[in-house]
Amino acid sequence: MKVGFKDDSFAFELVRNLGFVYYGGSDIGELFATAENITEGDFDSWYENWHNRGERVLGRAKEYLSAGHLVSAREALLRARPTTGWPNSTCTAPPTTRESWPTPRPLRRPTPRQRN
Repeated sequence: MKVGFKDDSFAFELVRNLGFVYYGGSDIGELFATAENITEGDFDSWYENWHNRGERVLGRAKEYLSAGHLVSAREALLRARPTTGWPNSTCTAPPTTRESWPTPRPLRRPTPRQRN
């Protein structure tokens, strides 16, 4: 059974992330709303749509956090994680346009010695 896509890789990744709904790690409405905007078989479309969804949810999480709504912030952060990391999963080809490349983020803070 394929859900949402004819492409096996796209369908698999969508079904895999539907499994996170039970634990609050995904929202079924967000998943299907995003999937609806993806062009079948287009890896750039896949990447851009999931990345944008993750950034929107992450933005909401930051707003909740700054307003002191810790539970809402936690839930949004949990939902943002699969969509921000998911576009880089094994089913996707690297983005072909430089604008769609992810912004590199340091893995850890630089030490005082590295800052100089």
